[in-house]
Amino acid sequence: MSAGPQGVPARVARIGDYRSIASRVGPASPASDGARPLPPVPPAVYRADVYAGPATLWSQAPAQPAPPSLPPARQAPPPPAAWPLPPATPPASPAWPPVPPPLSWPIAPPPSPPAVQPPAAWPMQPVGPALPGGWPAQATTPSTWAAWPVTPPRPVTAPAGQPQVGSLESLWQRVREWLRRIFGPPTPLPPQPAPPTPGPQPPSPGPVPPNPAPPGQVTPGVSVHFTQTYASPRQGLTNEQVRQRNEATARAHPDNPDQRLVALIDAVPAGGTLDGAFFSIGVENVTAAFIRAAQRGVRVRLVTEKDYYQDRLGAPRPAIARLLAAGIQVVPDDRGALMHNKFLVANGSTVWTGSYNVTESGSYHENNNAMRIESPELASVYSHEFEKMFNWRNFGPDRPDNATPWDDHPAPRRIQLGQAEVIPFFSPYLATQGGARQALLDELAQARQRIEFLAFSFTDDAIADAMLARAAAGVTVQGVFEKGQAASRYSEYQRMNPRESELAGRLDVRLDTNPSLMHHKVILIDDSTLVMGSFNFSDSAQSDNAENMLIFRNAPDLVARYREEFQRIQAIADS
Repeated sequence: MSAGPQGVPARVARIGDYRSIASRVGPASPASDGARPLPPVPPAVYRADVYAGPATLWSQAPAQPAPPSLPPARQAPPPPAAWPLPPATPPASPAWPPVPPPLSWPIAPPPSPPAVQPPAAWPMQPVGPALPGGWPAQATTPSTWAAWPVTPPRPVTAPAGQPQVGSLESLWQRVREWLRRIFGPPTPLPPQPAPPTPGPQPPSPGPVPPNPAPPGQVTPGVSVHFTQTYASPRQGLTNEQVRQRNEATARAHPDNPDQRLVALIDAVPAGGTLDGAFFSIGVENVTAAFIRAAQRGVRVRLVTEKDYYQDRLGAPRPAIARLLAAGIQVVPDDRGALMHNKFLVANGSTVWTGSYNVTESGSYHENNNAMRIESPELASVYSHEFEKMFNWRNFGPDRPDNATPWDDHPAPRRIQLGQAEVIPFFSPYLATQGGARQALLDELAQARQRIEFLAFSFTDDAIADAMLARAAAGVTVQGVFEKGQAASRYSEYQRMNPRESELAGRLDVRLDTNPSLMHHKVILIDDSTLVMGSFNFSDSAQSDNAENMLIFRNAPDLVARYREEFQRIQAIADS
């Protein structure tokens, strides 16, 4: 930048005018900016610097006395016609346009203006180092001006911690704000405690005290519970009337699974443990029971399916948020397949399992079953599976052909429960390694009189083939399919439909009529074998999803109890 006499800068911006005042120090010369002399402007109002912000701060200097008149020969010619900006409004002076001052006439800087404070809602901060004098910078001497030349404005930069204006992050922030205004703010997610390091289990305070004469008990140490949801449109009711009647009956029945599960949780004393793997958690009374347990000093740990852990906006679902707020650790599965278990281990001595999802619908509208088993040996097997999911996040493979340490299920173990024998199985398994499917096929091959089943999802060709083979051998096969799942082109319903089978005399396959879901996964073989759990009769249950299945042998009392449930549902099914 060039400078005029006495070190005055030649390029100093003027408020409301973009013209240079270099002409005020004399005609253009080779050492100057090359600008033709221009008429001076009214007393100067200067800008010391340009800020990167939504507005430019300006300072108004008091008016200066007009310079002395000069002979007409020294007067500046008028600006050319193409001058881009209109001349400043002339002061009330008879000598217009004023003539330039002599070369020795100094240009005095204006007095320092008072500091101007930004408004309370000022959205941006100045970019770069602050100038002397605070906000805005105050130019007090010509040397200060020279140190801070007028520069082009810098791009607008957002304050620290805020997204850049016009960025995708900024746009998404506005979308989230719009969603919050409509749906309200999401429930804050408390920080999850770090997963505990696997190690020795704390000493168990002992078995869960048994309920006095627990409802549904049929074998010493074993009790069975079914949702009391047997109203049907076949009784002349609308679907809505069916739902209302089923809910009223199930809520009031002491043997409904939700009430029996609450009783189990409430029976665990302080210092005890509750380890649960539930596909979904949402019913109010069970959620409250877990929170009460944690508050009285029970260690509560839960695993759930990620799709039911959070909503579409990424916030925890209401029941999950309440559990987290109570300090309960909840670990979601992070795979594409499902964590489809529905089991609980209480104090390392009691197992709860079945088809029952801990939800409003699962408790009061669907057909479900649950079983409570007092057996420390069986509980240790389920605890191993839980620790694998909770501590190591080991839920299974993303692909059935991915042979990784997820497939370290314990070897099938025969556990005695009185005269009955129970064998636990877990999935996923590699298709070539047998597992639950192969065990089920082996049991079906031994059927001699009848096979009865209640199937939510039945798409496994091998299981259907085994049933059809036994029907061809003279075994009676009866079953109820869930009507919604049976409509799938992958369902085995059409293959086993008696109207389209040569074995119509030995096959009796029907569709359920529950407006909600017939959610059982049960097979009865003759009068002594029961298959139950979360395991659907599908390839996904075998090879992808995290599941559990129990096979009871020599258990006629359990078979009789489940046969009652089968007959109730078969009686209101559509043939």
